[in-house]
Amino acid sequence: MVQYLPSPLPSNNFGKWATRRQLSPQGEGPIEFSKRETHEGHTPTHLIPARDFRYRASVDTAWYFAYGSNMQSATLRGRRGVEYLRAQPGRAPGWRLVFDKPALLPVNEAYANIVPDAAAEVLGVLYEVRAADLEQIELTEGVLLGNYRGVEVDVFPLDDGTAPRTAFTLTSDHRDPTLRPSTRYMRLVIAGAEEHGLPPEYVDFLRAVPAQQESAEAAALRAAIDEALRGLKNG
Repeated sequence: MVQYLPSPLPSNNFGKWATRRQLSPQGEGPIEFSKRETHEGHTPTHLIPARDFRYRASVDTAWYFAYGSNMQSATLRGRRGVEYLRAQPGRAPGWRLVFDKPALLPVNEAYANIVPDAAAEVLGVLYEVRAADLEQIELTEGVLLGNYRGVEVDVFPLDDGTAPRTAFTLTSDHRDPTLRPSTRYMRLVIAGAEEHGLPPEYVDFLRAVPAQQESAEAAALRAAIDEALRGLKNG
C-alpha cells in the first residue's frame, strides 16, 4: 500500500514525500522514501546512472555523501575514524532510501541503503574529506567484503544553491524485505539528520520508520567490529 504525508517540504525545490510499504509473503516489506510530486522550478529527478567509484590520486580532497548513521558526525569521526573538513546537507536525485540491507552476518536487522529510482531522491550530508579518507570509509564499511560498493553520484547542496557535486557514496544489491533496523541505529540516523539541518519533514519520515530493539546478535557483532576498528586505528 502507498501512504502519502500531506505536507510538502517548505521549499519549492521539493515535492511531497511518500512512505511506501510493499507487502511480501513474509509480511510487510521495506520502508522506502521517495518524492512523488514536483513543484515548478524543481530540478527533474531523472535517473542518474551509478558510476563505480575510482580513486583519483591527483586530488587532495573529495566529497562523500552520507545518508545513514554516518550523517552523525560523531559516528563518522569515532567509528569510521574520519575527520571531515566541512559538511552541508544535500540531495541525490535518482536514488531511493531503503532500510532493508542485511549485515554481512545474520543478525536479524537491517541497515540503510540507496537504490536507483528515477522518481525519488535521497537527502543526506555532503562531507568534504581528504581523498585518503574515502579508502578508510570503504574499509570500515566492509566494501572489500561485499557489504557495500562504492559509486559516484551527483548531489545538490541544499543550503547554497550551487551546482551539483560529484560525490562518493555506498550502495548494495543485498536486500531483505523481512528485516527492520534497530531503534539504536535509527537514533543515530535521526541525530545526524537533525545535526546537519535536514528538513523537519524528512526527519519525521525517519522517525516513522518501523524499528525494533537491537538483537543480542547485532550487539555482539557491533562490539566485535568496534574492537577490530580500534585495532586498525592503533595498529
